[in-house]
Amino acid sequence: MSVVKIKVSFFLFVFLVFFSLNLYSMNISVSNFKKLIDISQKAHNLDNYFRKRHMPLAGHGMKFVLVAEKYNLSYSFLPSISIIESTGGKKSFYCNPFGFGRKRFTSYDEAIEYVAQTLSEHKYYKGKSLYQKLSVYNCCDKHYKQKIFETMQKIENEKTKEPAHEV
Repeated sequence: MSVVKIKVSFFLFVFLVFFSLNLYSMNISVSNFKKLIDISQKAHNLDNYFRKRHMPLAGHGMKFVLVAEKYNLSYSFLPSISIIESTGGKKSFYCNPFGFGRKRFTSYDEAIEYVAQTLSEHKYYKGKSLYQKLSVYNCCDKHYKQKIFETMQKIENEKTKEPAHEV
């Protein structure tokens, strides 16, 4: 075995031991670790989807996934709305890629958080299914729900160049 391979092997061994001890000391279970990997993969898939299409929301995948977890929404729901409403931010004004009223935001992250919270907690949306939420969100376009659900499916089927992590 060459010296370089020994050094790399030793480094990997030390890293894995250190990482395992940190997981143990932070009381992170295997299921929580798998969830972290799942969140990371979803964020990567979203960013990949946006990046392939040259959409300004590339780089915000993690924010979308984290607010989806926080507000119990599908991770592809808000990105789909942004794609239908503004082509993933290409046609958005005041950092509002959701076409959400005349609301002005200072950043995409602020918009993502606000719209997710509203769609989960506001009296018009609270306790409703995604289908029902969309009926309130856009009641004018009779094909709106179909467009959103088709876009959600495309996002969820997005393939990345990197294989999914296994634990």
